[in-house]
Amino acid sequence: MITFKQNSSLLKTLLVCIFLLIGFQSFGDDQAKLQKASEWLSEARRAHKKEDYMGAIENFHKAAELFPEYAEAIAFSKEAADLHKKGEYDKAIASYRRASDILIKKETKTDMDNNYPGMLSIMIQNAKDQKIEKCLQESPETLKEIARLISSQEIYTLLILGRSLARDGNYVLAVKAHTENIDNWYTIVEAYYEQALAHYEGDLDRLQAVRDLREYVFKLITAIGVSEGEVRELTDTERVEVCSIFRKFKEVINDDIDGLKSRTLLFLFWGSQSFNEGDSPGAETFFNKAKGTIDTVRSVYLDMYDIEGKCDIEVPRDAEANYIRALAYSTLADYKFAAFGDSAKEEWAELWRDAISNVGYAISANPDYLEAYILRAKLYSPFYDKIADAELDYNKAVELAPDNPDVYYIRGMFYYKQQKFEQVVTDFEKYLSLAPDSPNAPAIRAFLEQIKQ
Repeated sequence: MITFKQNSSLLKTLLVCIFLLIGFQSFGDDQAKLQKASEWLSEARRAHKKEDYMGAIENFHKAAELFPEYAEAIAFSKEAADLHKKGEYDKAIASYRRASDILIKKETKTDMDNNYPGMLSIMIQNAKDQKIEKCLQESPETLKEIARLISSQEIYTLLILGRSLARDGNYVLAVKAHTENIDNWYTIVEAYYEQALAHYEGDLDRLQAVRDLREYVFKLITAIGVSEGEVRELTDTERVEVCSIFRKFKEVINDDIDGLKSRTLLFLFWGSQSFNEGDSPGAETFFNKAKGTIDTVRSVYLDMYDIEGKCDIEVPRDAEANYIRALAYSTLADYKFAAFGDSAKEEWAELWRDAISNVGYAISANPDYLEAYILRAKLYSPFYDKIADAELDYNKAVELAPDNPDVYYIRGMFYYKQQKFEQVVTDFEKYLSLAPDSPNAPAIRAFLEQIKQ
């Protein structure tokens, strides 16, 4: 039986943990820059809540411009925003991705590094949505033709129309044609294949391309064409063809998953900011967006597993997907507890259990996953009968990263809450030896002097 230990300072602890989990670090010693950057990020969050995505990215640019190390990423990001405004969506998406790649590859991670890729991911999706809307507005006659074919049940003509649209580069309407075909004639297997190609080649929804391809594979195994009763196994030739397409998708799909992870972290960060400002509805909106986004990541990984056995190809383990899913669940649980207390006990308790389960899956998939041990230790810490398990996880984190000052700081805070002051002194002194010039160093030195008195 797990007994929960309530803490009057939970809200403060919650916010500290959120920042630690998403890699919050100071931008430097210039506190004026840090404060100004924080203000621009808050403006970006408010713009996003109003669905003013262009305003949000422009505020990100203002925050990043305060720091010269972001100059290259900003150049591509601004270029993308200008192309986006002009309606050149494919070029905009390419430039957004180049900016995101630069940020993801940076060795040092700051608050901006963890948030900026998430905003770029949102802009990519917005550009795709506007591209689709523009295409549908400009081609009403083709839509009428699709409707006519559906009403006359000319399913093979509709399939040919979809292929023709894709060849002409009109991928949005190609997907529309194939979707209508699938919705009306679910046994027409080729439509799944063609729809997957249109999603992939048109850079519309590459995650949906995986799902379409999955349907194609499994329906080919059990049925082919539309003739009633025509069932056979997938031939070797068909299997080779399907798997070669999936291999093409794999690398691109992984890039999209990285974008979804960045977006999840951004929503968690903005949720914590909203809650800190007393905006509970806004906080819940962002936390639920984070949960929904990571559930999409999880479902895509599962789709890839379904294909793996059929194509004998390696797919990425889902350690990171489970870790970020646990992070989303735990943050939402913390919010529910702090905002509603025992009146939402069933809800936050279930979220905590789900968080602990998912971080356990992450560790099983990757036994050296540093961040997962730290997250599980934080999840264990509020429970009386899990304190020993929390300490074991913190010790494992130190074992995995003995030269990382942050692990000593985090474990030191854990020991402080347990009133194990000797261990606090040991860990904080180790932190100072590894990061003597850290912006946190003066406060920690003062804290140590207070403890030693």
